Amino acid sequence: MSRLNTGTTSTNLIDATLLTLTNVTYRELINIITSRVNEDFFYDEWTFDTVANQREYTFPVRTASVAGLKKLISVGIKYATTDDYYRITTPTKFSNLSSDPTYYVENQTNTKPFFTVADKSVFIYPAPTTAITGGWLLYGISDPIELQAGATEAQIKIPVDYHQLIVLGNEYKIYKSRQLPDDSARAYNYFLSECNRMVTELSDRIIRPLESEMPCLNQYE
Repeated sequence: MSRLNTGTTSTNLIDATLLTLTNVTYRELINIITSRVNEDFFYDEWTFDTVANQREYTFPVRTASVAGLKKLISVGIKYATTDDYYRITTPTKFSNLSSDPTYYVENQTNTKPFFTVADKSVFIYPAPTTAITGGWLLYGISDPIELQAGATEAQIKIPVDYHQLIVLGNEYKIYKSRQLPDDSARAYNYFLSECNRMVTELSDRIIRPLESEMPCLNQYE
């Protein structure tokens, strides 16, 4: 459809180039949904092993075959091999701490653990004293892997009703590369209009009213 709508062919727009354009558009749509639709699209969970006395753990990074972490929602941790369930930690910032962060590595009670985020890592307090397989769990919004030639419909992580936006996003890029500014501008404006429609339609997947809750303030008790 990208070729059909722009009057191109597989000769002057080869598969490899079209796939590159498609992934640029795909990433644009993922970022739009992630930043403008508050519905936890692309939700995922990652389980890792804890290391004794280690407070810093790096986020999973997107590879060719594994989705990375884009936004962190919460962190669960097990402090003992007898823990049946993860203990949900409370988010905070280094600037909120009244003592040096290293103080909390050993002195924070593990009944009220908290975490901070810095750079590409999460810091957990207190640090686990026992190495546990699958000892900590990240709840977050994933950064889906790139599309490959021959990808199935299910592997395209944006909702199926909006897959045509990939074509619309490709069109203005193709026109731009062919130095057709008027066609590119029209295609771009239509793409933005359809993106706005998508955001509006995706923003209310639960149609019944929901109660809002105050954030957890356990760390201030």
